[in-house]
Amino acid sequence: MRLRFVLSELAIGLRKNVLMMFSVVVITAFSMLAFGVALLVQRQVGHMKHYWYNQLQVSVYLCTAHNNNPNCPTAVTEDQTRDVQAELEKLRPTVTSIAFVDQTKAYELFKQEFKDAPELVKNTTPDVLPESFVVKLQDPKKFPVVDSALAGKPGVDSVQDQHVFLNKLFSMLNQLRIVAIFIAIIAIIAAVILIGVAVQVSAASRRRETGIMRLVGASNMYIQLPFLLEGVLAGLVGALVGFAGLATVKWAVIDHSFRSVFSAVGSLVEWNDVFSTLPWVAGVAVVISGLASFVTLQLYLHD
Repeated sequence: MRLRFVLSELAIGLRKNVLMMFSVVVITAFSMLAFGVALLVQRQVGHMKHYWYNQLQVSVYLCTAHNNNPNCPTAVTEDQTRDVQAELEKLRPTVTSIAFVDQTKAYELFKQEFKDAPELVKNTTPDVLPESFVVKLQDPKKFPVVDSALAGKPGVDSVQDQHVFLNKLFSMLNQLRIVAIFIAIIAIIAAVILIGVAVQVSAASRRRETGIMRLVGASNMYIQLPFLLEGVLAGLVGALVGFAGLATVKWAVIDHSFRSVFSAVGSLVEWNDVFSTLPWVAGVAVVISGLASFVTLQLYLHD
């Protein structure tokens, strides 16, 4: 009997405040969409770090005849090349593989990389391209070990890895995540305020009924429960709508716009990543709507 009464009061409240509840659903959906996007960006950063750190290589460039580096008065000699290779061999097992790229192979790679710039390829000859060792590390973070062992060694022009580029890329993605979180926080605050207003309006429209319930001895929880459920239900519906928006972003933007463009940067977020955000999105929406409703009722019905 009590459950039926609570549900009937809930239905009455939703019917009387349908426009207000619609507004709550919209702002909650927007806040949860922004929150979900922030979670997906975090997942994407994780995927890209895993991919790139597994692909990370160190390039040891050797001196050429046309070099302005003071460490390279002449082109690298065969003895110097062997010394560099021997030094790299000493770094095993930190170094897992060593591949030598001579000028002919370097030129083939150069032509592939700059195939869209035929004039550049035409005006470049193999002798200006440096020979190099391409090195893979057991732990990509151990780059300073290779750098300190070879920097300044005769015949070595420079030792380079991709950490600088990757750090800039991940920094940009982290900034995007922070922006999404900031937008989500602002939207959540707006949702909390609107939920509180909606619950207060609903309670005010039935102040006479709640007064009668107090006179007959109904507990505060029993009186407040229909209003509390209104806020929680609106928050949950908003979370589901926001998740639907997140799924749309995955299907329309990630799968149909970014997939072909960014396939070279590693795996993009998949559907299991999207579905893993649902408990977080729904949980946060229910918690904030429940708390907003409860605090509002405590302030309003106890006046």
